[in-house]
Amino acid sequence: MEILRIILFVLSILLIIITLIVYVKTRKLLKNTKVLKKFVENQVKLFTILTIITGILSLIAIIFNIILKNNNVTNKNMILDVENLSLELKINENEDILELNSLNDTTQDFIKELSDKRFDGIIELLFTKLIEMDSFHYSDPVILLYGNDFPVDEFENKIESIFANHEKHANIIIIKEITDEDIEFAKKHSISFIKAAYIKSLARENNNLSIDDLVSKTLNELEEYQRTGNYCTSGYRLEKDHCFKEIGREDAISGMVCPIEYYEYQGKCYKEVGSVEGTKEVCPENLKMENGMCIRKETYQAEGVCEKGEYDFTKDVCYFKEYFADANEYCRDSGRTLYEHKCLATKPTLNGTCLGNDVVYKGKCVNMKNDYQNSDWSCPGWKNGKPNKSEILDEETHKCYKEAQKSPLSYKCEGDFTLESKMCIHVEMHSPEKERLCLNGYTKVNDRCINMNDTKTLIDGYLCDKNNAILVGSTCIIYDIIEAKHN
Repeated sequence: MEILRIILFVLSILLIIITLIVYVKTRKLLKNTKVLKKFVENQVKLFTILTIITGILSLIAIIFNIILKNNNVTNKNMILDVENLSLELKINENEDILELNSLNDTTQDFIKELSDKRFDGIIELLFTKLIEMDSFHYSDPVILLYGNDFPVDEFENKIESIFANHEKHANIIIIKEITDEDIEFAKKHSISFIKAAYIKSLARENNNLSIDDLVSKTLNELEEYQRTGNYCTSGYRLEKDHCFKEIGREDAISGMVCPIEYYEYQGKCYKEVGSVEGTKEVCPENLKMENGMCIRKETYQAEGVCEKGEYDFTKDVCYFKEYFADANEYCRDSGRTLYEHKCLATKPTLNGTCLGNDVVYKGKCVNMKNDYQNSDWSCPGWKNGKPNKSEILDEETHKCYKEAQKSPLSYKCEGDFTLESKMCIHVEMHSPEKERLCLNGYTKVNDRCINMNDTKTLIDGYLCDKNNAILVGSTCIIYDIIEAKHN
């Protein structure tokens, strides 16, 4: 199109020059010679035609110039997502907002209030309003940015400045490309194009992830997974290294609490703000930095696998019983007689008979109903019923066994532990995090940033009496809290 415009412009100039040359020559001929009437008429016609053509071409060149100039104004597209808000902005080269479209229903109300047609004004108004309304569920919200021919780094700096003015911080993630596949995925799951592109990028990094599970996650949960490798199963939401699922609600109890944005410390309320990201990389608690990664190693003794018997952890052997004989039944009192597992007391007969209820058994008088004791059992070689070393009598079967031991056939570990020699080892690895720092004037206490000079007294409010509950208004939301999985 640019070449066509140049050609038209050059032709117009050439025709204007030719027209002027013809006009000048005709004037000279009319002055210096007697020209035939026919010749004059032909020259006039030629001049008229050249003038008309020149005018038409000039007009076309002007029109093309205007059209091409307008087409050369580059309109820039930008999409931003923050929590459940999604906006698309079309901006011209002068940073005037040509169009402002909501990509979900929750943003519609904001568009009605954004009357400023300048890019800076709209962004300032939008994020300031969101911060003042406390619209963010996370202290450091995640914001996704996508810009088509737009310097998103300038936009990133603008947002960071707005949050810093309110003593807050935002995690800004720039999406480089939105493909047709991302758009199809977004339509299928009713999410924004930019979130779809972000989810797709995470899925490409880890084939083990369920992409459908990621759709229901918030931007903060997705960013947390990308940064730490922690993730939750469906139905749970991720916060740091734990997964939360609501399991109930109950009314909060009345009590003395700190005002909003104040934190109770040692019986007083101090102004609290979110921490900011520093440059130093650190590891979460209980993890150690090794070769640029945060590592926690767990070990325990592997369990031996026995051919028979039971494994003894203390001695690392398999104990089992080995049969060697049947037990012998006997009576401890030598004055008694064994009869049907009973030891009967014996008396001499009188003239071959017995008195009372006694009866004659093996030439002796015995009382089979009252005067008897239970029999005992002993293995061969035992003295006075006392077992020899490493010998066992099974009281139910009355069989004799010797204790024996062998080394385990192999060893085994539970869960995701790996067997190394005779030890089970599990190595948990996390990417390091940027150190969280407090702004000037704030002191770090219990992972919170508080202003020791800005205090308030406790006021009447609501409290939750369960550790796994979070207060929302006057309601305590109770959660099932489990440790997050790790990629």
